[in-house]
Amino acid sequence: MNWLRSFLSNESVFGQIMWRMGVLIGANLLFIVLSIPIVTIGAAGAALHYTMLKTLRSDGQIQLFSTFFRGLKENFKQATIVWLILLALAAVLGLELFWCSQFTAPVRWFGYGLLALLVIELVVGIYIFPTLVAFKASLKELAMDSIYFAIRRPHYLVLILFVHLFPLALTYIYYQFLPLAAFLWCMIGFSAIAMFTDSLLVKQFKPYLPLVDAAGDIISEDELDDPNLVSAGAADNMDERTTLKEIRKHGV
Repeated sequence: MNWLRSFLSNESVFGQIMWRMGVLIGANLLFIVLSIPIVTIGAAGAALHYTMLKTLRSDGQIQLFSTFFRGLKENFKQATIVWLILLALAAVLGLELFWCSQFTAPVRWFGYGLLALLVIELVVGIYIFPTLVAFKASLKELAMDSIYFAIRRPHYLVLILFVHLFPLALTYIYYQFLPLAAFLWCMIGFSAIAMFTDSLLVKQFKPYLPLVDAAGDIISEDELDDPNLVSAGAADNMDERTTLKEIRKHGV
């Protein structure tokens, strides 16, 4: 029975997979429920990314509900403002694009410019919520940081756009499988996309982020002398104290 106990333990590969699946399903359900008022979609999305980033950066097992609602509380105001701005801008650009499509050239040509602006907004909208969660900055700085991280790794951008858009396209095209698609979206769809996106972005964020312990909590400067608190590989590119000094210097 020892082998069975070892197989089912939280430290085993099976246990880790089941724990990650539980986090994905639980976070996905919380995101959907908290997005129902529509106006709170931005805050719910920020909480989802907060949970995924902390899961990726921790070696241990996070507390799902406390982590999700902490992310919701800490980022509610800024994420809601960002969401409302993106929503209003998308509505204006969409209406302008529809208006241009009703005319012939050269007015219709303006539609290509509007379409390009919609694509830029989509990219910023995808990147800004994990960036907002990872860094403390003004809305202008967050938008610039989102563009910076997007163009810095264009192959990551292509993968992230594919993962965001391809499932939606499949859901729309194969409408006969809508019940199955709805089940997948409700169970794991949004959190899986967020996890994939954050797994790529955390590689870009890492040099600018403070160190964390096994639970994903930030390690203070006084705790850096205790090697038991520092997670393995947390400072691959920077010395610990230098990292914290740079963070404070730049106000991140």
